[in-house]
Amino acid sequence: MPLLSWFSYLDQFRSACNTPSVLGLNRLQFANSTITAILRSSIEQNQFLVTLSQNYHFDFSLSDLTTYPTFKDLLNHKDPLVGTVADILQSFAVAPFPTGSSQVFWNTQVSQAFPGGSAGAGWQTANTQLIAVMDKDCYSAGQQTQVARLIDGNGNKISDVSKQIAVLG
Repeated sequence: MPLLSWFSYLDQFRSACNTPSVLGLNRLQFANSTITAILRSSIEQNQFLVTLSQNYHFDFSLSDLTTYPTFKDLLNHKDPLVGTVADILQSFAVAPFPTGSSQVFWNTQVSQAFPGGSAGAGWQTANTQLIAVMDKDCYSAGQQTQVARLIDGNGNKISDVSKQIAVLG
């Protein structure tokens, strides 16, 4: 699933809440909101689940709302953002990584996939793509600085970078 789709699904979760309290939240705030704090009653929670199922074909149980306490956690249960981010990074890495194994890429040193570090052409292209697709609140300038430190650091793996981006913020 492309990265843009993940954020579209997050928006569908917001629509399924059917409560005005989520309208003033940006994507980052909504993603990190505790579901049971937004949907306080069992009626609201059940309506959310029914709407997700009928309108968007997501099937969750009531217990999932506490097992995966935030909207981001719930969506990650069905579609892990960290894997989607890693797929994007893999497509912009140097050869042979774009066509190689995702598992091998996950464990690859960043310096092998993106020579030149955060100033290198491969990372600049990947980062530009992330900026274009991710909400500015979810991939903020501060988050980009933290990711660049990982890109430039010694011994960091693609998994470290993917996890940091998937934190959102």
